[in-house]
Amino acid sequence: LSTVSQATWLDWLELRALWDTVLSRLLADAPPPLRRAFPIVYQEASRKETGRVLVSAFAVASLYPRLFHALSSSLAAAFALCYVIVAVATRSLALASLATATVAGVIGSVLGAAQLCGVELGIREMCGVAVMAGFSFDYALHLATAYRAAPPSRAGKSPTREERVAFAAVHMGPTLLGGALTTCGSLLFMFGCEFPFLLSLSHLVTAAVGLNAVQAVFLFLPLCAVFGPERLG
Repeated sequence: LSTVSQATWLDWLELRALWDTVLSRLLADAPPPLRRAFPIVYQEASRKETGRVLVSAFAVASLYPRLFHALSSSLAAAFALCYVIVAVATRSLALASLATATVAGVIGSVLGAAQLCGVELGIREMCGVAVMAGFSFDYALHLATAYRAAPPSRAGKSPTREERVAFAAVHMGPTLLGGALTTCGSLLFMFGCEFPFLLSLSHLVTAAVGLNAVQAVFLFLPLCAVFGPERLG
């Protein structure tokens, strides 16, 4: 309890389980009306606009498993739906698989960087990751569509992987990089927010947009050059 400010939600859940065990033993012989007692532990939370406030640490900690389950479900649904959309748009399961792997790498990189920076996966971060999964496919989808739309070679033959990658990089790469720059530029205004949720969301989305642009051009396209389909009907 002396290091309560550094406790994670797992620590609070373990403490809640210990409290429940001790309380159930204490109330075993208590009168029936008292057997419904439950422990409440308040934790100080500092807010700039309201000063110090008290929040129920047990109540907040109990939300984390449910939110984590909801995040896992939403990510699985987003990946499955986006995989189907990319596969239908490009009519290629290979391109859909490469796009999904690229986006998974982006989200993994963002979460890994956050962990290295000492950022806990809290409520705000879970909401940000859920938002990232959807728009992250936009970059890979545009490049995959351009890869498919590559024109035949001068000899009238189907373009090779290298020709498709070059076409996608020249005709779609600058547009994606420009879109990433404008998105990151607009998000810079959120860096001055005092509301913690918007501030955390701006950090996560900015990092995701930057990594998406970089990995779409320098990871997705090289993967297409090696594993991408050459003949697309």
